[in-house]
Amino acid sequence: MPPKWQRRFMKKGEKARRESSSKRMAEENPNASKSCQKEQQCAEVNGKCPDNLACIGTDFDASGGKNESESCRRVDELRSCSDCEEALQLHRITEERRYGLSSLLYVECVCGTLNSITTSKSHHAKESKRGVPAYDVNTKAALGMYHAGVGQTQVASFLSTLEIEGLHAKSMKARELEFSEHMKAVAQASCDEALQKEVAISLDVCKICEKKNLERGRNKTYQSSQAFKKRRLELKFQKRNATRAKEVREGITYKTAIATTHHSDTQEIPDAIFPPAIICVCESMYQKVFFDTETTSLHQDADIVQISAVCDTDTFDQYIASTKPVAPGASAVTRLTSQGGVLFYHGTPVNTLPMQAAKQNFIGWLDERAPVILIGHNF
Repeated sequence: MPPKWQRRFMKKGEKARRESSSKRMAEENPNASKSCQKEQQCAEVNGKCPDNLACIGTDFDASGGKNESESCRRVDELRSCSDCEEALQLHRITEERRYGLSSLLYVECVCGTLNSITTSKSHHAKESKRGVPAYDVNTKAALGMYHAGVGQTQVASFLSTLEIEGLHAKSMKARELEFSEHMKAVAQASCDEALQKEVAISLDVCKICEKKNLERGRNKTYQSSQAFKKRRLELKFQKRNATRAKEVREGITYKTAIATTHHSDTQEIPDAIFPPAIICVCESMYQKVFFDTETTSLHQDADIVQISAVCDTDTFDQYIASTKPVAPGASAVTRLTSQGGVLFYHGTPVNTLPMQAAKQNFIGWLDERAPVILIGHNF
């Protein structure tokens, strides 16, 4: 057998001869040369390496075309030996070292050279590019785990169901730390974008608030003006006059909280009152009784606070409790005042009775002198 360097030289000469032949065919028929070249390359790969991985579901493009998958990369590595450029065969694998989901295959050539082939691309996680490189398939597995929203236990269960050896927990964590900074950067960019939108919305809200504050300031300026104060006093005076008119027309039933402040002495509905018959009497047969009453005011709903009567030398005087205060005009004439439900005469408290009791006392006093003729004072 020739030496190793001679075999290498012979192969290179054969390769140059074939390249010159291909160029000559391409010049004579460009379209046919391209199709023949591609068929020759595919036949060479599939013919010499029937166990090659590229023959399984891969759209192989020998010129490094549009489909650059992992299988295409493995075809490029299996096509020729690193020493003699002979095509490698998978059944000549002597050893396999697994690195997570990736493998390092050691394939022995017919010339005795041991070639190392990886099943996945590799990269360095750090910028220094020192140490053992990380394989892309392991990083993609960790990224897919995050994307699917599952954990290491679920990924390991899935791979064990497919009878595939998964990644170690430390390796998975290392791959997570590899792309975590990029994920943080994307999340920060998303947060910044959302913050900018929120600031834009806040500016619009601030403009609306400024407009409302301006309108509120105008209203405050108008409310502090003399015209607004004058109009407010006019409305208040009109409302008070309307309330007084209704109170005079409807009595105390129109007042506010009358149910809690007014206590009626009526226990039952009284009988209907018929006007008395007018008859002629002889004055010598009746005693004359002169009586007078004092009220809290001159209004129609005023309460009686005193009843006084005179019959010859006999007198009757009774003060009556009232829930209404005595008007200043009435107090100036009668010298009666009220405070806290207590009736005063010249500033001295007097004994009072409810209206019903005072009426019964007055009727009893008249019955003792019956028959009488009642004569009202200033009626």
